[in-house]
Amino acid sequence: MNNRFCFHSILCLMVVLLPDCSRPFLTAAPDGFAVYKNKEKFKSVSPDHIVYRVQTVKNKPYADFSFWREALPERMKNAGYRVIGDTVMSIKNYNALLLEMAAPMGQTDYSYLVMMVVNKKKILIAESAGTFTEFQKRKSSVIDALKETSFK
Repeated sequence: MNNRFCFHSILCLMVVLLPDCSRPFLTAAPDGFAVYKNKEKFKSVSPDHIVYRVQTVKNKPYADFSFWREALPERMKNAGYRVIGDTVMSIKNYNALLLEMAAPMGQTDYSYLVMMVVNKKKILIAESAGTFTEFQKRKSSVIDALKETSFK
């Protein structure tokens, strides 16, 4: 029984420490966020309910970064978001669009931050959202995590 417990503990530790090779991207949770187990998407949440998620989608219909750079803010405006800022930055030799938005939900305003990176076949989307007040407290750690997120 004692050996079985020891083996199980080591196995659990290995699962936590080994990187997930099934995802086509590298990322880490912002400081203070807890990570959910998920093979395709990366999900995490802070104690004050700020969510952080990273995933890839097919680049379909195929378009280059300049197309998506124009299309994404337009799509978000049409969906009711107010675009506060958009910045193009370089992450691991890729152009990345960082889009900062706000959305009213009832009596509470929400902040929504999206980063998009395009390669030929996939689009990497990293996003974080939460109530405006709480999000502002974690914004710098979210941006730090975004800067470390890239295709493998």
